[in-house]
Amino acid sequence: MSTLEFRVATVARPCGNACFWRVAHALASVATILISCCDRALGVETRTRKAQRWTAIVLLLVSGCSTSTKPYRTAPVAGLITLDGKPLAGAHVTFMPVPDAQSRNQSGPEASGDTAENGRYSLQTVFGDAGASVGKNRVMITTRKTELDPTNPDRSKEVAKERVPGKYFTDQSPLFCDVSSGGTKSADFELTTK
Repeated sequence: MSTLEFRVATVARPCGNACFWRVAHALASVATILISCCDRALGVETRTRKAQRWTAIVLLLVSGCSTSTKPYRTAPVAGLITLDGKPLAGAHVTFMPVPDAQSRNQSGPEASGDTAENGRYSLQTVFGDAGASVGKNRVMITTRKTELDPTNPDRSKEVAKERVPGKYFTDQSPLFCDVSSGGTKSADFELTTK
């Protein structure tokens, strides 16, 4: 592994995203190939440069053909949100993995989804995976929606008012869901305004 590849790998490792890892390796490999080509154009060809070139080519091929899996597990999650016994339409539901007490690492990415008119929702992670991260998740629910003001990008305007009590949409929400590896279609939450 060249110095450039090692530096990119060292930076990419904490991210925890297998896809990003492969892309980082591929980019480092391409950079090594470009360096090698420039050296050859200048007439500099050493045994080290040859080794770097072949390493880069192999890593580029392997990174594109890798069958490694993502470093987290997800499972399908769907459910029903009600407010005072009635389906809550237009709510945004977020599942945030609770960090492990010992390592302080999350089990995976957060996931979110919006409720339909009947209050039902399904989740998708920020990386596009169906469902939510397996393990304990804090659940946050809000109906407030904003959009950027086209005349002033530093300001936003509210397009949907909050109908959910504040305790449900903060990072201190009392709602939790333990997502099993089999997933669930009944991650239901009954919210109350009282």
